[in-house]
Amino acid sequence: MKVKVNGDTHDFKKGTTITQMLQCFDIESKRMAIEINGHVVKRSVWPQYTLSECDQIEILEFVGGG
Repeated sequence: MKVKVNGDTHDFKKGTTITQMLQCFDIESKRMAIEINGHVVKRSVWPQYTLSECDQIEILEFVGGG
């Protein structure tokens, strides 16, 4: 299935979870938020939340500064 991640189209198998998607990109999920179709998804449901065809996903990483 095709989904957009940060504006780029990617193919994933049906049933892919947010956690699995992050592993595909080799991203550690310590300081980030995931937004799908305009809604923030709580970190506690990432392992169970399955992606759907045509989802619009934004991976938002938090950066410190001063």
